[in-house]
Amino acid sequence: MLIKIKNIFIILLTLSYFSEIIINSINFNPLIYERSKILGVPINDLWLIIGCIFFIKFIIKESFKIEEWILIIWQLVIIIIGIIIGVSSLNWNNINEINSDVRINLSFMAGMGLSFLIVYNKKKIEIKKQAELIVKICIISIIVSSLFYATIREINIYSDLDPYRIIPANIFIISGILIPIIIIFTPIMEKELLVYSLITLIIFLVILSGTRSMMIVTFVTYLIVIKLKKYQSQILDINKIKYFKLTIIILIILAISSWYFSGVERIFNNFSIKSIYNDPRFYEVLEFLSVFSLIDNPFGLGFGSLINSPIYNGNLTGIIHIGIFNFIMKSGLLGAGFIIYIILYVIIKSIKNLKLDKKIIKEDILLAKSSLYSFYPWFIFLIISGGYGETNFLMAGFALGIFILYKKNER
Repeated sequence: MLIKIKNIFIILLTLSYFSEIIINSINFNPLIYERSKILGVPINDLWLIIGCIFFIKFIIKESFKIEEWILIIWQLVIIIIGIIIGVSSLNWNNINEINSDVRINLSFMAGMGLSFLIVYNKKKIEIKKQAELIVKICIISIIVSSLFYATIREINIYSDLDPYRIIPANIFIISGILIPIIIIFTPIMEKELLVYSLITLIIFLVILSGTRSMMIVTFVTYLIVIKLKKYQSQILDINKIKYFKLTIIILIILAISSWYFSGVERIFNNFSIKSIYNDPRFYEVLEFLSVFSLIDNPFGLGFGSLINSPIYNGNLTGIIHIGIFNFIMKSGLLGAGFIIYIILYVIIKSIKNLKLDKKIIKEDILLAKSSLYSFYPWFIFLIISGGYGETNFLMAGFALGIFILYKKNER
């Protein structure tokens, strides 16, 4: 009875988080992401509080290795110093920007806490149902958001909507949840749902949005899912010909959709030398580097720091599009070292786990492996575009938590 009540609580918690996404899926202005509230408290902040509470329980219940304690303490130091520098160097008019950076960084630990809440001492069937629920909500939200954006654009309510692409702000936030979830839970998720997820990403995030970074990340996600299913075939005797059929089906959908939506030309143009060379994100980075020095600001400009972005016609913004530079801007050497440490941690652990490839892989070990692989799309976003947001940090912490919970079963 207690287990059923806990499962109901997790489902309600999941739906409360996604209620904000669903509301924004039919937001009248699809370019603006609005924060939904309960009794004046943003829903995402409730998740943040609950996640941090279970993070404390996580570190009490589980034994962490020294490299994981370094990661956690490093993140805490970044938050403390970021707040101190931000408050001391900026006036209180920037308190909203400071709060935003605090929420983003706390989301990493909240994600670890949520992994403990959802996975710890749970049966695989329970975890599978919860993961598939999240995936289904993500798919529906992406479709609804895109269709609503297209409708609003057609009736010309907002003249500043892109006439060539379907790019509601909501779908990029949702993809930051969907991609890690399908990678992490590939070993226990239904193959049909994985196919629907990949097709959704291809049609709405690659073709209709015409986004270079999403095309690369979706392709990498597809390769990772196929790789994980190949590992899984060692214990489930999966017919490998199905992966060939899946590849053919996705390629056909890609070709037909690209032709119908005139997406082929746009996709190729995204990768032209001229397009890459003239990308305003590079000019945004150059603008940042022209006014920032690690020698003068070894610990960054602090939380709440802003730059004049050429992407926004010289107006101030708190987030640089090439995400990795946000770590440098906000936290200097601490931030740069933190992200480098995570990348090295994941790569080293991934290489170590490759030794298991030729053995019969237990499902728990496979989940540990898939949780590491889910970091790679985030790394790509950080290098190309995005990656510095609450959802990104939440899912990175979630993936780390899954790895810690399942790696103990590694032989």
